[in-house]
Amino acid sequence: MAETTNHGKDSRALTTTSPLPFRKVPQRGAPRTSTEPQQAFTLWTVLNALRQWWKVAVPIGLLLATIAGTIVYVLFEPKYEAAAWIQIHYRAPYLAFEPESSRDGLDRFVRTEMALIRSPLVLGPVVTQSAISQLPEIREQEDPIEWLSQRIAIRPVEKSELFKISFSSDVPEIAQQVVNAVADAYFELRNQDMAGRVHRVVQLLDEERASRFREVERLQEDVRELTKQAMKDRPYADMTDSGFLVRHPLSGLQDRLVTEEVELQVLEARIKALKESKSATTVPSEVVEQSIQEDRAVQSLTEQILVIRAELYETERRVANTGQDRRCTKLKDDIKQLEWSLEQYRNELRPKIKGAAEATRARKREDDIAQLQVTAESRRIILDQLQKRYQGEIEKLKESNSGDGDLDVEFKKQELVRAEDVHQRISGRIIALRTEQRAPDRVMLLKKADLPKKPVRVFPAKEIALAVLVGLCLPFLLAVAWERSVNRISDMEYLERHLNLNVIGEIARLPTRSIVLEPSQVKRFKGDLRLFEESIDTLRTSLVLSDELKNMKVLAVTSAVNNEGKTSVAAQLAVSIARATGELTLLVDGDIRSPDIHKIFEIPLEPGLAQFLGHECTLDEALVPDKNRKMHLLPAGRFKGSPHKLFGNGAVKLLLDQVSSRYHFIIIDTPPVLAASEALVVTKAADAALICVMRDVSRVDQVRKAYNRLLATGSHPVGTVLSGITARRYVDRYGTYSFSDG
Repeated sequence: MAETTNHGKDSRALTTTSPLPFRKVPQRGAPRTSTEPQQAFTLWTVLNALRQWWKVAVPIGLLLATIAGTIVYVLFEPKYEAAAWIQIHYRAPYLAFEPESSRDGLDRFVRTEMALIRSPLVLGPVVTQSAISQLPEIREQEDPIEWLSQRIAIRPVEKSELFKISFSSDVPEIAQQVVNAVADAYFELRNQDMAGRVHRVVQLLDEERASRFREVERLQEDVRELTKQAMKDRPYADMTDSGFLVRHPLSGLQDRLVTEEVELQVLEARIKALKESKSATTVPSEVVEQSIQEDRAVQSLTEQILVIRAELYETERRVANTGQDRRCTKLKDDIKQLEWSLEQYRNELRPKIKGAAEATRARKREDDIAQLQVTAESRRIILDQLQKRYQGEIEKLKESNSGDGDLDVEFKKQELVRAEDVHQRISGRIIALRTEQRAPDRVMLLKKADLPKKPVRVFPAKEIALAVLVGLCLPFLLAVAWERSVNRISDMEYLERHLNLNVIGEIARLPTRSIVLEPSQVKRFKGDLRLFEESIDTLRTSLVLSDELKNMKVLAVTSAVNNEGKTSVAAQLAVSIARATGELTLLVDGDIRSPDIHKIFEIPLEPGLAQFLGHECTLDEALVPDKNRKMHLLPAGRFKGSPHKLFGNGAVKLLLDQVSSRYHFIIIDTPPVLAASEALVVTKAADAALICVMRDVSRVDQVRKAYNRLLATGSHPVGTVLSGITARRYVDRYGTYSFSDG
């Protein structure tokens, strides 16, 4: 036999490693209790998939990347962005008096205004405008308000008080039209609501000022009466000095009373104005109509009317006298009936939608009122405490100055001073509110959107880059997913870890020799061949010297499925044993379905094993001696029937009994276990079975099934051998040890 030949579909060579310690081999029939977890996406899984598939994945990835990038470029439509500029002041602008609202934080105020711009209160009237509702981008949407809310962008310009309300579209005119419509609706809603409330607050404070003025007049009269009475009782007393309480600590307490009283009056006016505000709960008709249009029943009836109208149009085109055609009349009646039903349903739906929207606004107004009432209640508590403290101090002064009539006059004067102060401060608030009504608003429209001249982006660089990246990565991702699903065996450690099987060794890949080789290629070929022969010899040494297999005479070489290198291992192992031991060795081709041994050794196919088992020839007639290698060959023979008829009834056992006395070692090349069940008969009759595994070909689940079947049928699997190892990887793992030239 030529040791470097590699013929047949299953003649890939296996390479063995240096002898490895055997694990304890399970007894015949012993159940195997090992579970196999599903392979995870590890770095090694990815690298192994890339190693196997990169030659296919790279060209496919480049093709997909080119196609994806081209599609993105062809489908890309430049976007035009229109923007309106607004200014949101950190503090509310004022002419003479800083309003209380200017102390509010900017963040909360800005978030509120942004939410208002995107709310149905603003966008509802926008999408119902005839010019906007007919735009293709708006008309195609099931929920135009929600779609527009997501597409409208509100961005600050750097860290300034300037903001941009922008909208992008394929058509520059549409972008400009939408942005300006949104800005107009927003400022109209904001100005109407704020102006109405401020005007009502001014009216209420005017009423309070009139009431306070009457109170001042009453106190002035009381002071005059008390002064006259005191002068009658003490005609020579000086009643002009009223600075006693001014110098007393009560003066500071009185100032605080005035401040709290005025602030409470302003809060109560704001609460009352908000309660009376109709605009706070009024829902614009445009919003109601838009909600009706979005109702599913309304849309369904509208679609039915459109379908029937289209059918009527086609019918009228085909009929000469449409007035007398029954079909046309029926369609017209159906349209009228549907239109009547639609109008009735809209009329029923309108108050429901309006009521729900008003209820929502009412809840919002109640929340605002509740917040103001909490603040007002806090003011009342503070004011009540200050008044009690003020009255207590007054009582103490009266007790310490009992009988002093001048003190009563002084108290009344201070009460008058306080009332006048409250009246003046309320008047000042009214003047401030009226003045600041003419002040610039806290939110101002600086510039409406112009017609955009240039698109935002001319070339979709990011989209193309993403498409190219996806196209490049997709084949590799599919390769990784495929490798994870098939779960191939890639190295010895993987085989041991996932199957818990004894790995006897690794076999280097048998090099393939071309017809013409360069000198450098000849040297490489010889080196790879030497590694292959060394790996086979290492496998033979491991088997012969193992204590577990010292009494082994018949070895069945099998595999889980086809193309896993069992024939090459069996043939090369038989040659190595015969050459090393000098004992007569027999190589049996037990794969009568797809024989290969006769091709490797270039001998006749028949007569062979099939003829011997079928009693068509004697054993000596079937055997082919190879005296140069101290071995005999038993080819498979030719058989067209069922292999089970030949291998049944103990025929294999009978054969082995006949040849055991003649040969020191018997190697049997069996069919794959999972594909041909007669392999189980052969392996059971042998002393031991060696499972061949091909790197990057064999699958974990198939090898596990084959091993379990061997155990279940009483065979004696001694371990596995991993073949197909590249020369470079073999050298990296085990090194080389050549003969010295000296």
